[in-house]
Amino acid sequence: MSAHEYARALAANDTERLLAMLGTDIVFRSPFSTWEAEAIGQVYRARTAVFERLAVDTVLGEAPRAALLWHAQLDGTTVEASEILTFDGNTIERVDVFLRPAEVLDPVFRAMSRAWPPR
Repeated sequence: MSAHEYARALAANDTERLLAMLGTDIVFRSPFSTWEAEAIGQVYRARTAVFERLAVDTVLGEAPRAALLWHAQLDGTTVEASEILTFDGNTIERVDVFLRPAEVLDPVFRAMSRAWPPR
């Protein structure tokens, strides 16, 4: 498993393939919160529902640490992001996501909250 494989799955909105790449001790950090394994499926499904036309611009490095730069649309606004992937063997154990510009943070938070499955 590689950062390039993760990038292809991310660009294809292939949530199940992405989830299969994540380790059992996965930690996902975003500007809004930190989630661990029990919520990861919800995080990735909400993210797939929110972002449109996600395209990966660059993949930098490989295991044990890699970075992806991508952009997507949210309600007609371009969101730029970077993800830092930390590998442990053949799985990803940590994903750190950074978003820009700052003006997209509130709309992304609202959209992710709407996409989050009801309890």
